[in-house]
Amino acid sequence: MITMDETQANDSFWLAGFLDGDGSINLDKRKINGPSKYWITPRIRFINMDYMLCLEVKKILDKNNIGNFIQTCKGRPIVEIVNDKKIRRKSTGLVFQVTVSGYKRCMKLVELLRYKIKAPDKIRRLQLMENYIISRINNYKKKYRHPVTEDELAIVEEFKRTKPQRLNTNPFMK
Repeated sequence: MITMDETQANDSFWLAGFLDGDGSINLDKRKINGPSKYWITPRIRFINMDYMLCLEVKKILDKNNIGNFIQTCKGRPIVEIVNDKKIRRKSTGLVFQVTVSGYKRCMKLVELLRYKIKAPDKIRRLQLMENYIISRINNYKKKYRHPVTEDELAIVEEFKRTKPQRLNTNPFMK
């Protein structure tokens, strides 16, 4: 008989595998007017073309009390190289994104997935996101609109340098 703890552990490993393969970890930086100059939002996204898989991700996040939402986006066009020329083909159709956004929500998800992620670049990005969130929460308690410090900007810059390379996943390319 499988216990509730085993089910949650299995779910979190499945979620970590999904994030490794079809997910993104970001610290979105926007320039704004005012004393803080920047607004930085942590976001973790699970992206797939299969709506049922995205619903499963949402169910697991809901079960762990992690706020999230699903978005529908138009897929990217497939780019092929023929005779040294790039040719754009039709888009891949609809893409679904389950997004976790914000300091507390992302921190809960980082804690759930800690030590379960296998991709080195995503491990590093999760660590940097956690460092940034901890810095914001510890330094400012409930005042998240406080100006971003130089140390926090340094974390964001290092985060940008760890951006994974996009792989061409078109099976028809040589």
